[in-house]
Amino acid sequence: MTGAVTTGRRQRRRSRPIKVLAVILVFLLVLLVSYALWIVYENTLTPAALDQGPSISATP
Repeated sequence: MTGAVTTGRRQRRRSRPIKVLAVILVFLLVLLVSYALWIVYENTLTPAALDQGPSISATP
Protein backbone atom coordinates (compact mmCIF):
# COMPACT_ATOMS: atom_id res chain seq x y z
CA MET A 1 0.00 0.00 0.00
CA THR A 2 2.75 2.49 0.83
CA GLY A 3 4.40 1.84 -2.54
CA ALA A 4 1.27 3.05 -4.35
CA VAL A 5 1.09 6.22 -2.25
CA THR A 6 4.79 6.98 -2.85
CA THR A 7 4.37 6.44 -6.59
CA GLY A 8 1.37 8.80 -6.63
CA ARG A 9 3.36 11.49 -4.88
CA ARG A 10 6.27 11.08 -7.25
CA GLN A 11 4.00 11.52 -10.25
CA ARG A 12 2.45 14.63 -8.75
CA ARG A 13 5.88 16.11 -8.07
CA ARG A 14 7.00 15.38 -11.61
CA SER A 15 3.88 16.75 -13.24
CA ARG A 16 3.97 20.06 -11.34
CA PRO A 17 7.29 21.24 -12.83
CA ILE A 18 6.02 20.19 -16.25
CA LYS A 19 2.89 22.30 -15.77
CA VAL A 20 4.96 25.27 -14.63
CA LEU A 21 7.22 24.87 -17.65
CA ALA A 22 4.18 24.65 -19.94
CA VAL A 23 2.73 27.85 -18.46
CA ILE A 24 6.05 29.65 -18.95
CA LEU A 25 6.31 28.45 -22.55
CA VAL A 26 2.74 29.52 -23.31
CA PHE A 27 3.43 32.93 -21.79
CA LEU A 28 6.56 33.35 -23.90
CA LEU A 29 4.69 32.28 -27.02
CA VAL A 30 1.90 34.79 -26.34
CA LEU A 31 4.51 37.50 -25.75
CA LEU A 32 6.27 36.67 -29.02
CA VAL A 33 3.03 36.63 -31.03
CA SER A 34 1.84 39.90 -29.54
CA TYR A 35 5.18 41.54 -30.33
CA ALA A 36 5.01 40.25 -33.91
CA LEU A 37 1.47 41.60 -34.31
CA TRP A 38 2.58 44.97 -32.94
CA ILE A 39 5.44 45.10 -35.48
CA VAL A 40 3.03 44.31 -38.32
CA TYR A 41 0.67 47.02 -37.08
CA GLU A 42 3.45 49.60 -36.79
CA ASN A 43 4.75 48.84 -40.28
CA THR A 44 1.44 48.73 -42.12
CA LEU A 45 -1.37 50.64 -40.42
CA THR A 46 0.13 53.64 -38.64
CA PRO A 47 -0.08 57.10 -40.24
CA ALA A 48 3.70 57.19 -40.68
CA ALA A 49 3.59 53.97 -42.71
CA LEU A 50 0.55 55.06 -44.75
CA ASP A 51 1.92 58.52 -45.65
CA GLN A 52 5.10 57.24 -47.23
CA GLY A 53 5.27 57.89 -50.94
CA PRO A 54 7.16 55.88 -53.49
CA SER A 55 10.89 56.35 -53.18
CA ILE A 56 11.40 56.28 -57.01
CA SER A 57 9.73 59.64 -57.61
CA ALA A 58 11.93 61.45 -55.11
CA THR A 59 14.06 64.13 -56.69
CA PRO A 60 17.71 64.46 -55.70
